[in-house]
Amino acid sequence: MDSQKAKEIIKQTQAYARTILNSLSAHIAIIDENGRILETNQAWNEFARSNQIKLRPSSPDINYLDICESARGNSAKNAAVVARGIRQVINGEIHEFSIDYPCHLIRCKYSNAFYLPCFYKKGLNNIYNQLLA
Repeated sequence: MDSQKAKEIIKQTQAYARTILNSLSAHIAIIDENGRILETNQAWNEFARSNQIKLRPSSPDINYLDICESARGNSAKNAAVVARGIRQVINGEIHEFSIDYPCHLIRCKYSNAFYLPCFYKKGLNNIYNQLLA
């Protein structure tokens, strides 16, 4: 397969993945091994907009771990637990992490569930980058 064909397949696959991601009602952010947000879905973005979240965690390249670790007030304790759980998943100490926590935002009158499965496998990104080369 030539490089141009591989790039086209990747482009189509990314479009399908984006459509599937946006069809889910769960608030989803995909983060890298450093906690940097790579992608978010429509539900995540709408939640951030409707609750006037100032740090814009819906934006790619924002570090979600930094957001959690800098949290203050009502959400600080749970945010620290979330950051610790994310780090444990990234470091391979656990395979998944979940927590239920109260939501203290404007348009949020329910408890949130945070669930993080591990989809990251070392070396996969290198394969992806080689296909794009």
